[in-house]
Amino acid sequence: FCIDEIDAGEPNMLLLLNNALSSDILQCPMTGEAITKHPDFIPIATANTWGLGANKEYRGRERLDDATLDRFRMGRILFTIDDKLENLLFYGEKG
Repeated sequence: FCIDEIDAGEPNMLLLLNNALSSDILQCPMTGEAITKHPDFIPIATANTWGLGANKEYRGRERLDDATLDRFRMGRILFTIDDKLENLLFYGEKG
C-alpha cells in the first residue's frame, strides 16, 4: 500500500497511521472497529521533505516525528527514462 506524500497528511491521520503501523491494528475512530493487518501487507510511503516539514519548495508539509519515521527505511531511487519508450507509450511515435 502506497501512502503517497505522507508529509502532506493531516496530523491526526498521521497519529492514527503511526499507531496502526506499530501495533498491526487499525482502530477506526468513527466506528470503533479494529482492523488487523494482513500478513502480506507492506506499507510504502512517499514524501518530498524527508519528514522535516515545510520548506521553500514544499509548503503545507508536516514535520514527521521520529516514531513515524522509524516505521520506514529512508532512501532515494534514481531511475532514468527511456526517451524512445516514453514517446512510443505517450505519443505512439517510434524512434
